[in-house]
Amino acid sequence: MTEPESSQSIPEAEARASDPEMGASAEAPAPEPEPWTPERVAEWNAYYDLYVTLGVLLLAFVASANKITHSSIWPQLQVG
Repeated sequence: MTEPESSQSIPEAEARASDPEMGASAEAPAPEPEPWTPERVAEWNAYYDLYVTLGVLLLAFVASANKITHSSIWPQLQVG
């Protein structure tokens, strides 16, 4: 089942020569990335500010969450 049907392997050079589409796409250079404009940078920063804010709120909640071990805390909270 794991054995290939053919025992002969095709060398990579022959495989590349037989596939003309692959050779043409490999030679084409990648397009240059667009330059960052100030508006785009501001949008990107606002996008990440949301995640930073949520992370800080989650950290504050986890740091302040304590298990109440005795019930005398409730009257103390009512008194202030």
